[in-house]
Amino acid sequence: DHRETSSSSQAVDATAINIGYKNTIEQHIEVHIEALGDPGNIIQDTTTGTIYASQNQAARELGVDHRRISKHLQGLTDNVDGHKFNLLGKASIST
Repeated sequence: DHRETSSSSQAVDATAINIGYKNTIEQHIEVHIEALGDPGNIIQDTTTGTIYASQNQAARELGVDHRRISKHLQGLTDNVDGHKFNLLGKASIST
């Protein structure tokens, strides 16, 4: 008797997933980047789930001025060309 077993995995974009009434699974993400100066803020585009290593990276990839993302994160604008962002944390420099 020959049986094949397969397994699959799925990527999870959310930082927390609610399962049932009171159970929560938390996902912790570490991002390692090389930086010459201030490593910047790690942000997530909550519209797409994409995580960026810095506001500048997000601005470059989306084709917007980085100052618009900064104003949005300060609560001064509702969105940046339809994108909404959350600050996940300050990137740290490892030695």
